[in-house]
Amino acid sequence: MDNNALGPGHVTVVSCGIFRPEIEHLARQGRFPWPVRFLESMLHMTPSLLEAEITRLIGSLDDGPVVLLFGDCHARMSEHGSLPGVRRVRGVNCCEILLGPERYHRMLRDGVFFLLPEWTSRWEDVFIRRLGFADSRLAAQFMGEMHTRITYLDTGVTAVPLVELERIRHFLGLPVTVEAVEAAALVRAVEESTGDGGTDG
Repeated sequence: MDNNALGPGHVTVVSCGIFRPEIEHLARQGRFPWPVRFLESMLHMTPSLLEAEITRLIGSLDDGPVVLLFGDCHARMSEHGSLPGVRRVRGVNCCEILLGPERYHRMLRDGVFFLLPEWTSRWEDVFIRRLGFADSRLAAQFMGEMHTRITYLDTGVTAVPLVELERIRHFLGLPVTVEAVEAAALVRAVEESTGDGGTDG
């Protein structure tokens, strides 16, 4: 496969499952024309497993070029994005992919901790079972040392989960804000990666 000529009509997108609601919504509207293979978003909690799954999936897709819709989610992601016939979208993580670098880094400097819809619905699994913060006081202390607020990125695909966000605010001890982002940023990210401006990771 020619890594410099990824024709959009032949690309398969391998995406983190955190984008699944948005991609399926865009696909129903006819705005996301590429076939997609999703990987479970919780694999991010074990980077070695994520790396193994991406390696396996890339190896199984031998009928055309691949675009990875991931950030720097494991230590060898750049190597994955440099494989023949493979591109990776721009962005250090899922939040920058949606927000764009300028907006993302401005909010990061302000101490924002980001939440996307898919992980918001599973926040207890992430913070309590995966990260071990059974005690909300410890969680609040930990978060307060690094962050000033929690910002939910509203992609407009699902209703803002106000009840869950209030529970998160109470558990983590930080104010919660809502920031609108465009789900269509995912389309633009893939389009950019399939042309001359695509990244190599």
